[in-house]
Order: sequence, then structure tokens, then C-alpha cells
Amino acid sequence: MHAETLANLYYNLFPSEFSYFLVLGKQYIFAKDAAYQLGGRFDAIPEGFQHTFLIRNPSKTVRSLYNIILNGEETGWTYFDASEVGFKQLMELFKHVTTTLCQEAIVIDADDLFKNSAGILKKYCQKIGMEYKDSMIQWDDSSKSFQQNFTKMWHPWLKNAFTTKKFEDTLQGKKQDKDMPEVFHEAIKESMHIYYELYKYKLEANA
Repeated sequence: MHAETLANLYYNLFPSEFSYFLVLGKQYIFAKDAAYQLGGRFDAIPEGFQHTFLIRNPSKTVRSLYNIILNGEETGWTYFDASEVGFKQLMELFKHVTTTLCQEAIVIDADDLFKNSAGILKKYCQKIGMEYKDSMIQWDDSSKSFQQNFTKMWHPWLKNAFTTKKFEDTLQGKKQDKDMPEVFHEAIKESMHIYYELYKYKLEANA
């Protein structure tokens, strides 16, 4: 897809969140979204892209959602909908990409990205035909200017991305999910088997 076409598509969908300069004139275009937001409308996915699935252990995914809800006054997110954990929809999209689009889906596990950022990113770049650079895993304060491209409502969600200089597991060493209400534990249980199924396809760094 031509960069200007993609720019127009995203601008029409998210006019307040999008800047044209993010894609125009770029050789590679990365777009991120949650599978559940598609609502099964796989026909709306633009053609000509390599699809990558970033997975995370449900115990950490749900814990992050719980923390967002606890901070509801700042985030504007005060309720929990188990369907929005999104693993069911992620598997549906994975099957669409691999069977209907007949594309090899690249799966990256977040824990692997934290533990071996360079190894995983080098392998990923090799897969998609892109040159690896150390700036992909270590960045300076100049990246904070990216924060300007998001309205303030998203800042609490992206706080860790704005304040870190490398891939970090921000839940590492913190209190685990034993204090969460039962509905959160149930969401973890319902998602775990899908996570393990996708885990089978995860990208492995070169030895």
C-alpha cells in the first residue's frame, strides 16, 4: 500500500491521534492495534502488509488492565470487560492471517523481547527484510517528542513507553495478582490456553 493511501486511511479513522509525517516518505510503516477492536471485520484489514502478533502472558496482560482500572481517575478506564482482554479475537485473527491470507504470521512473546531484545529484533528484521539497528532496542530522550502525537487521554496507558529508554518488564518484581478480584483471575484462566497455542509459533532468536 502506498504511504499516502495509508496516511489518509488512518487520518480518517483517528484524526486527533495521527500525524502524516509518521508515514510519508518512510520505507517501512508499522501500525499497531488490538485484534478485538476489529470486531471480526477482517475484510477491513488493508492488503499488502506483513502481520506480526505480539503476545504476553495473560497474567501480566490482565494485571496491567487491573492497574489501569485502579488508576481510573487518570486513565478514564473504570470498568473491566473480560472480552477486551482480547486473546479469543487474537486467535481468530491469527487463523485469518495464516489460512485465509496464507501468510506466515510472525509471533513475538513479550517476555522474550524483554530478556533478549537484540536477539529477537535481529531475527525479526531478518524475517521482514529490514536492517537491524541498535537504536531499535536502546533510545534516548529525543524519543519523548513522539508523545506529542497522542492526546492526553492516552498518556497514562503509554507512560512506561514515554519514560523508558529500552524494553523493560515493568511488572517484574512487583506484587502479583493474588489481590485481584476473582473476575480477573477467571479472565486469565480463559485466556491461558490460547496464549499457549500462539506461544508454539513464537519467534526464536538465533543461537
